[in-house]
Amino acid sequence: SKPRDGDEYDVEFAKCVIATGSTPASFPGLQPGGANVLTSTGLLNLAGAPETLIIVGGGVIGIELGEFYSRLGSKIIMVEAMDRIALSEDAEVAAALHKQLVRDGWSIHVSRRVKSVVSEGNEALLTFEDGEELLSSKAMIAVGRAPGRKNTEPDKAGLKTFRAGWLETEEH
Repeated sequence: SKPRDGDEYDVEFAKCVIATGSTPASFPGLQPGGANVLTSTGLLNLAGAPETLIIVGGGVIGIELGEFYSRLGSKIIMVEAMDRIALSEDAEVAAALHKQLVRDGWSIHVSRRVKSVVSEGNEALLTFEDGEELLSSKAMIAVGRAPGRKNTEPDKAGLKTFRAGWLETEEH
């Protein structure tokens, strides 16, 4: 018979994969909006490469998409609040990557906090906390990922979460 909403079943398994995905994270003032301030998904949906692209966030997604659009001809401006890009990598590797990206023509700002990024006319306007502004054709907010568990209730299944609601994993 077809399950009804609210029906419960016991399921046994040796291994289980819960793949609820993730969504782009954002912070106040650093949210996608308008036609010029995008998420990674929005950026990939563009019909062509922007002339200039501000990337807010120096992690793997920002670097990967920056490389892609740089090779398509976009001038890349990366902004990272921490003291270096590629925080998930060894500091030596991150420093070598930083040097190579600058040699490739990227402008990289580290240890710079962003106050806001907004669509302004046909451009994206980034304002640093110190008041300096940057204009670009487009901007991408790449400040991390958030759990994509919309409409799930892990606690009801006996699952534990940590930090922003990521599922805790173990051997099964």
